[in-house]
Amino acid sequence: MGWLVGLMLMGGIVTGAGGRERVVVERVVDGDTIWVRSGGKRVSIRLIGIDTPESKPNNKAIRDSKRNNRSIKDEIRDGIEATKTLQTLVKPGDWVDLEFDQQRLDRYQRVLAYVYTTKGEMVNARLIRDGVARPYPISPNTRYRVYFDQLVKP
Repeated sequence: MGWLVGLMLMGGIVTGAGGRERVVVERVVDGDTIWVRSGGKRVSIRLIGIDTPESKPNNKAIRDSKRNNRSIKDEIRDGIEATKTLQTLVKPGDWVDLEFDQQRLDRYQRVLAYVYTTKGEMVNARLIRDGVARPYPISPNTRYRVYFDQLVKP
């Protein structure tokens, strides 16, 4: 609770009903990261429990291509597709609700959250169901691990 209070005092995320936080989307960064605006501040949000390929050449794209035995070109293509899919689900100016798990920040100081549209659809799950993201549970943020695994297409 201290982290949330501190962020709120700095003009960060606004508390909403039901333990969720309502924020407005500023932009989609890639398939699993968005920027939001709340209380006059820009906040980076990393979607919990999923991973998407990189949409630009970088060290992670190189590592992922080697690990997946795929070309970097294929990884980047799939990353661009994941980004485009996320852009169809949330657009700049849209309100979204954030649900948190055990940790609030990752090592890059991004807020970790499950993101919901105003219609109540969990974006993290939708990206898996659409085949552009894979479950990527990192303990202790594993509230929806089983659910996400069930969404993977055979």
